[in-house]
Order: sequence, then C-alpha cells, then structure tokens
Amino acid sequence: FLFNTLNSIAALIPSDPKRAEDTVGKLASLLRFSLNANHSGLVQLAQEVKIVGDYLEIERTRFGARLRYDFDVAEGLKGVRVPPLALQCLVENCIKHVVAQRAEGATIHVAGWREDGQVRLAVMDDGPGFSLDAIAPEHGLGNLVARLELLFGERGQLEVTRKGDTTVVSLLFPSE
Repeated sequence: FLFNTLNSIAALIPSDPKRAEDTVGKLASLLRFSLNANHSGLVQLAQEVKIVGDYLEIERTRFGARLRYDFDVAEGLKGVRVPPLALQCLVENCIKHVVAQRAEGATIHVAGWREDGQVRLAVMDDGPGFSLDAIAPEHGLGNLVARLELLFGERGQLEVTRKGDTTVVSLLFPSE
C-alpha cells in the first residue's frame, strides 16, 4: 500500500500537484492514526470513518473510476468506540481482492447501524465473495477476528454473507 501510494503521488506531481499534495496529507493522517492506534484499545467511530475515507481517496488515486464507494453510517454511532483500523481492514480486503482483481473495479458500500443493542459495521461489495474458513489466522481478517475476541469475547464477531450479488462482511460488537 505504502509503495503504491508513493508511486501514485509521484505520478500525480507533474499533472495534478494539488491532488498529489492532498494525497500526501491523507497518507500522513493515515500513518499517524495507525501509529497512535497501537496505544489505544478503541477509537471513536468518527475517527475510523475519516481514516477509511482518506484510505479510499488514496486508493482512488491508483484505481480512478474503477473504485466507487459510499458511506451510510448512522449519525448516532459517531461516538461509539471501535477497534482501531477494523473497518479499514474490511475495506482494504475489498480493494485487494475485488477492485484490484477486476478490470471493471468495484463498488464498495460502508454502513453502520445499531442492531439489538449491538453495533454492526458492514462493508459491502459486488465481488465474488469468500468464506470465513478461507481466512488465515496470521492475515488481516484473521488478526481482526482475534482482536474482536480479545476485546469483546463471544459478543464480538466477524460475519461474511451473500445477499444477491453482494458480499457483506460485517463486524458485530457491543455498543459500549
């Protein structure tokens, strides 16, 4: 990700220096957040959503129109505390396994809502989907499953479902 981003910035400098500068700012923000996240167990969802937005804009410099996305996170959730970079991990998985693999790219929808006293954060894409059984413990999603278990016990879950042509990967955890 870092090297791809630096290459994208370098390519933007001659043709769109303002966008290159904005991308450097977003990259700095993302790196700062990831370094600070190691020192806290949970962060506000508003911070996580901002970082995910920055991440998607950085990736858009690389993929252009092949990357389409939107957010639909309930306003009342902005103060909820979530595992840092958890939502970002789900989005990164979409970029790596769907957007980067298909000539037409993908549409990513990020959503969040309360459900039966818990918070559900979902990342949906129009890719082929996958099974939780295929996740290696040492990779991003496997690491996220372990973090959810550590933070929330059996009340923290990662789920993968298909709804029509859409893959839905969601985090479910207590809302405080």
